[in-house]
Amino acid sequence: MRRLSFLLTVFLLLTIFTGCGTPSIPSSAELSVELKAEIGEAWHSQFAQELLWNEGDDYKRGYARYYGTHKGMVIWFIESDTNIAATGSITVAGQEMIWGYEFDIYVYVNETICTISQAYSRELLSDKDVKQIAAIHDYYVIQKYGKKW
Repeated sequence: MRRLSFLLTVFLLLTIFTGCGTPSIPSSAELSVELKAEIGEAWHSQFAQELLWNEGDDYKRGYARYYGTHKGMVIWFIESDTNIAATGSITVAGQEMIWGYEFDIYVYVNETICTISQAYSRELLSDKDVKQIAAIHDYYVIQKYGKKW
C-alpha cells in the first residue's frame, strides 16, 4: 500500500510539472486576414518590402513565423533571407535566443513595428513576456535542429 501511494504521488507530481512552463505554440491561422494586412502595410511602410507569412511547418527564409499576441502586440520571427550561414543570437531580459542563421523577432504595436529588443527597452514587454516568447522560440529551435543550443 505504501508503495502504491508513493507511485501515485510521483505520477501526480510529474503530471503537474509536465504541464507547467510548456508554451502554447500559436499558429499564424490565429491572425485575422485584416490584421495580417494591417501589419503587412506597416511592414511595407517601414521596410519597403512585402511581409510574407509562413503558413506551414517548414522554414522559409524571409517569411514571418507567428509567435503569438502578448498584451495586444503581435510577435513574429523572421530568419534573414541571406545565404550566409552565420548563427544568429539575440539576448533580451537575460533570455538568449539562438538560430542557425541571422534572425530577428518583431513586435507590432500602435501601428508600428519594432524589434523585441526595442519593445523591451521601451517597457512594452516585461521579463515574463520575453521569457514566454523565448520558450516559443526554443520550441522551434528544437523542432528544426533537434536540440537547443
